[in-house]
Amino acid sequence: MPTCPNSLTGLAAALAPHSDKPLEISLDAQPVPAGYHVTELKAASIRSIDCSGRQSAWDETQIQLLDGSGEGDFMATAKFLAIVDRSRTTLPALDHGTLVFETSPGRGPLQRATLDAITFEGGTVRLALTAETTACKPARQGGCCTPATACCSAA
Repeated sequence: MPTCPNSLTGLAAALAPHSDKPLEISLDAQPVPAGYHVTELKAASIRSIDCSGRQSAWDETQIQLLDGSGEGDFMATAKFLAIVDRSRTTLPALDHGTLVFETSPGRGPLQRATLDAITFEGGTVRLALTAETTACKPARQGGCCTPATACCSAA
């Protein structure tokens, strides 16, 4: 399977040849109901500091989805691309960030998700999203992560 795009530009390029098909989205293998709505695209610059004091900075492009009612049809890929294209023209910074989705399954709490896969089968385009989880960056990078270690203790 080809690498999944992690930018809005890459996503638009992958979807463009399939603009005549409906766009179905799932979060952790659970379908987002038909009638979902793209509510907002955001270009965000993030600056952070982790528990060991290391700073990071990156740009994100966030696509916010409002859960659908299950009524009606899935959004056409062409409509999704029209929203993306209009947004990219108005806010060029959207082309420079790592792609993140925001959604609220069942209109519950907001969840962040990354694009895990795009499939084109049966006359449908499917975006498979995976919810993000929290993690200690130093531990993920092979370092310390317990309250008793220097990276997580008070100075």
